Amino acid sequence: MTGSRGAVSRWGALLIGIWAVGLLGAGAFTATMAPADAAFKQHQRWVDLGGLIQRVSLTIGWTWQTLLAVRILHT
Repeated sequence: MTGSRGAVSRWGALLIGIWAVGLLGAGAFTATMAPADAAFKQHQRWVDLGGLIQRVSLTIGWTWQTLLAVRILHT
């Protein structure tokens, strides 16, 4: 009985960790993609930085996916 309870706790911790990483990654990606979208729609405040912001956003997205995959593989 104890072994099965430990397995549930391990899976619960894994799901909480995945949820946290997912939430942070999705939030950062969305927060950087919104100004990039505004830049490509020619919003004056963002137009000069559109490409840079988009690259930062995509780097965050790919890093988030890579870290999530590594975490799942090691758990």
